[in-house]
Amino acid sequence: MNRIKELRTAQTPKMSQDKLGKLVGVGRTTVTMWENGSNEPDNATLVKLAEIFGVSVDYLLGKNPEPPSPSGSGTAPADQEQLMAAFWGGDQDLTDEDKEAMWADVKNFAAFIAQKKKQEKQQHD
Repeated sequence: MNRIKELRTAQTPKMSQDKLGKLVGVGRTTVTMWENGSNEPDNATLVKLAEIFGVSVDYLLGKNPEPPSPSGSGTAPADQEQLMAAFWGGDQDLTDEDKEAMWADVKNFAAFIAQKKKQEKQQHD
């Protein structure tokens, strides 16, 4: 499936096979096999790949010749749940409480970094 490779390498910065594998719960060699056509992802993985890249499953399968429409980096998840899955490589082994706690940590870290940047900017002004 060379569309996976096209989409993966079009990322800024370029997404590695290892990172993509972690996002969908497979190894780098599996991603390599998808990209060289010696193996294909199962249906559930195709859905995950489509969500990660912001394209349709039909596009991944080559049934839709239209490339995805540009939308920023092309990888912005549609909602919080997809973003959460991208952060920790899928949520198959996490309880709802685990996901909520981790998401709270992500938001707290983002707020911390924003505050730090704001302070740095004030020091330079």
